[in-house]
Amino acid sequence: MGQENSRFKRQKSQPKQQVTRATAATAMASLQATPASSLPDTITGAMLQNCQRLGSAALGQVWRYDAHTVLKRSGPSPTAEAAAMRFVREHTSIPVPKVLKSDANGYIFMEYVDGQPLDQAWERLNSVQRKGIVDQLRGCLGELHAVSGSFIGSVDRSICNDQLFENCESPYGPYADEAAFRKGMAQSLRACGADPTWTDVVIGFIDAIPTGRRIVLTHGDFVPRNILVRDGRVVAIVDWEMAGFYPEYWEYAKAHFFADYQHPWMRERVLDQIMTPFKLELGLLLHTRKVFLEF
Repeated sequence: MGQENSRFKRQKSQPKQQVTRATAATAMASLQATPASSLPDTITGAMLQNCQRLGSAALGQVWRYDAHTVLKRSGPSPTAEAAAMRFVREHTSIPVPKVLKSDANGYIFMEYVDGQPLDQAWERLNSVQRKGIVDQLRGCLGELHAVSGSFIGSVDRSICNDQLFENCESPYGPYADEAAFRKGMAQSLRACGADPTWTDVVIGFIDAIPTGRRIVLTHGDFVPRNILVRDGRVVAIVDWEMAGFYPEYWEYAKAHFFADYQHPWMRERVLDQIMTPFKLELGLLLHTRKVFLEF
């Protein structure tokens, strides 16, 4: 982490958050985590068959390893998610599951947090609980985005791990600045093989995005299913696979890319309550989906 410390800085003007490390730790499940020394070095198919899969197989490979531990297979940058989780826990008070062990193949052992995904819980929460969660999430994102970086890419300086860059095996990023990032997006979109005329139109939209935005620490997939709640409080934010340093509009835009627009979370415009809206950038970037989803 010594090298990473030189690549970011906390914005001094950011108001101190009410969430502390102590309260974040209290919000985590009180179960005793499995010692890392007792976790296996090699993951086998037979081992996974004996584990309970968590969530949809289409959205990720996550298993309940034991009563205290979750096992996840991350990718395509195998070390990026574990690095991001450790980084966020070290430099913020955001409730993130503790990484117990990780390897170069993308397997991550982390502590199990007892909570319900917010997309399932939201409609059963009363107005006071909803407001409390909105306030808590606003604080978490404010703290996250107060950490700025000097490059664009995953926290461990590996590739940009995002659906927009997953069209082929060629690595994309990290990028030195926003201009290089835009060129990388254009290269990735052209490699998708979609209609070339429409692709060039969309690249023109990207070029029209205002420049000079801050590069900030970003979750990259901030949707309700990745927020765990219990007793009306956020107890963990999970799925840091696409986290990294990105232009400050990226979080807001990406939170809309695959959203369920029929869910009350979207109908009530909760995203506009918990982070700064970048509506112009959102409108322009949404067009990229038609390109990379056709691949």
